[in-house]
Amino acid sequence: MIEIHSHILHSIDDGASSWDVSIDMMKEYARQGVKKIICTPHFEPVHCSSEHSLNRYNSVRLEQIDSLNNYSQTHSIVVELFPGAEIILAPDCLDILATRGRSLRLTMADSDYILVELPRYMSGGYALLDKLLFNLQMNGFIPILAHPERAMSQDGMFDILVEWYNQGRLLLQLNASSIITDHRLPVEKQERYTSRKKYAKMLLDADIVH
Repeated sequence: MIEIHSHILHSIDDGASSWDVSIDMMKEYARQGVKKIICTPHFEPVHCSSEHSLNRYNSVRLEQIDSLNNYSQTHSIVVELFPGAEIILAPDCLDILATRGRSLRLTMADSDYILVELPRYMSGGYALLDKLLFNLQMNGFIPILAHPERAMSQDGMFDILVEWYNQGRLLLQLNASSIITDHRLPVEKQERYTSRKKYAKMLLDADIVH
């Protein structure tokens, strides 16, 4: 199996909290049969605020991937990590992506595919997002929208996702946690993930999930 959306890298976003947690996650992936992981830490406007912020994000990300790959080889863990990012659909991030995305290795495993995430507050509405997605395609990128089921409570979101799918604007990726309940998680997390199951089912029933 291949994991295309992972927060296995530590101390770079809200994913793994330490090196040891990253190692534990890598071992768990291997146990479940995952052999290749694309590392997709959040890439947000704060990372584009200065050249220093951008360079720090990128050096931490790539250095950790190299270190984890070295560890997996040394300890015979059959898992290989590749660079990527979960890119917020915000103009600042997409400007960097358009001009330097490939040289910074923000695409998924150095392909034309990019993992994108809807912004928390969609100023400009769906019309702006549609324009951003179109511009991404014009720059040769193929957007994969991360966990759309998390945004489906917003009015009109389902209809716009169907429209974007029919127009070939993007591909859709669901989170496993929106389909299968992990009973090891705290109750409050289980409740949050369970509430997304109905939206995941809507997308699956519409046959627009890739």
